[in-house]
Parts: sequence; C-alpha cells; structure tokens
Amino acid sequence: MVSKQRVAFVGDGALISRLFADKQISSNILPVAIYARDVHGNKFPDARIRPAEDLNTIEEKRVLESMEPDFLFSIGNFDVIVSRPILRALNGNAINLHYGLLPYYGGRHGYQWAIRNGEAQSGVTLHSMTHPFDSGRIISTSVFDISEVDTGLSVYKKCVTAGRKIAEQFLLDPNPSKCSLGNAQTSGLRKIYYSSDIGTGEIDFDLSAREIRNFVRAADFRPFQSPSYVPWYRDRDGREYQVYSCRVCQPEELPGADDGRAKWRKCRDGYVIFDHVREKNW
Repeated sequence: MVSKQRVAFVGDGALISRLFADKQISSNILPVAIYARDVHGNKFPDARIRPAEDLNTIEEKRVLESMEPDFLFSIGNFDVIVSRPILRALNGNAINLHYGLLPYYGGRHGYQWAIRNGEAQSGVTLHSMTHPFDSGRIISTSVFDISEVDTGLSVYKKCVTAGRKIAEQFLLDPNPSKCSLGNAQTSGLRKIYYSSDIGTGEIDFDLSAREIRNFVRAADFRPFQSPSYVPWYRDRDGREYQVYSCRVCQPEELPGADDGRAKWRKCRDGYVIFDHVREKNW
C-alpha cells in the first residue's frame, strides 16, 4: 500500500477544505498542519491548526521540522510570505499557487492588474517558493480568457476554479521529486506588483475611456468589497463618489449637461458614464 503524502498547508481555509472534498485527495494526502483561518478542526482531526501568521515563528519552525512534511502547499495565501528559515527547514520543498500568470504578474492582485492592463487572458501559476517571492521555478500554469464583461470578482472565481484543478493534479502526482520540477523564470520578463502600486483608487481622467472602464471593473467585487481599492472621483463641489461600474459612451449618449454632479465625465479620448455610484461617507 502506498503511504499518504504528508503535507502542510497555508492560505485560505475554505479553499483548503474544498480540496479535501475530493475523495482522491483525502485518500492520498495527510494534512499534518494547516496554517489558515476558518478551518474546522473536526474535518482535520490529525492536523495541527494555527493562523497563517504563526507559520514564520520560531516555534512553528521547530514543529514543522519534527513533523517532517513532504512539502508545504500554499493556496489562497495573500497575507503571509513564507520566511527563509521556514523554506530552509522544508529543504525548499514548498509550492505556491499564484493567482496570476508568472513571470508577468507577480506580487499582489495579479489577476486584477491583468484586467487593468487590458489583457485578453489571465491565469494561475504553480511554482516553487523562493526568495524573492514569486520568482521560483514554474511547475505548471492554467490560462483562461478575460471577456469584456468580466469583473475583478468573476476573474477571481476563474482563478479559484483553474487553481483547484492544477492543485489537485499536483497533489495527486506520486512523483517524490515533483517539488524540484519546473522551469526557471526569465528574469527580464518578471514584473512584481506591490500594494504601493495600487494608489488611492482615484480615477485619472487623463486615461482613455477604455482604461478607466478597465480600472473600475477590475475593482468590482459586488456584493463583496474589493480586496485592493475602490475607484472614486470628486465632483466640482468637492463631494467624493465611489464608482462600482461604468461604460464607454459617445457624446450623443450623455444624459445631460455636466453641472459638476453628473454621473459622467470627459476623459482623454471620449466619455465614461458611471452606472453605479455612491457618495463616500468618510
């Protein structure tokens, strides 16, 4: 009988739990530790369960060394960069599922940046974990189309669906050397997006109408809150409005004269109409 792979997990507790809804995963993978919130301990009675931020502590390094997991698997992990001491303790056997196509969209919210940049495709990348982050060997990718009606939320959902498939494929692969597989990233193509790149969310009307629409729809996670920014603009009276959706329009489509409070604006190459706005209350 083939023994189960011993795996430590870090990231989103709901996504980790969904993986184990698959009978093949639960039959072949033994979760020895789960670093995540919203994990029901009764589903993983043999796993050590701690918040994700505990992973990089000295105590957890000792615990992981004693558990001797075959590897660490990161999924939906947007908050914790696994430290060098932890990676060394794992002998480099650590894998991350990144929501974005590497090497072009490393860092935070890569799938949102793909929308903002007008890309026709996005995807997810399975890669080895190293320092600097998101720079390890690419093991596999899954690419999907971005349509003109996609939003930040719909593309995120596509990442979850695509990510689950390649995560399951990797976890069920019996190759004991699978963590060392993959191809090195081309350094000249690497782009990392940082939180500081996001800005305040204020709409720049020097952009084209299409760029503004992409900026707005990338942050549309209704009915949930955007994980990064909320687009907004200021009218002539100084009132500020949050924008949740907009569209490109022609001059003849404008709803009336611009009195400073109209829900449309002129931009670099045309006009945008704001379909869903709300006055900021802070």
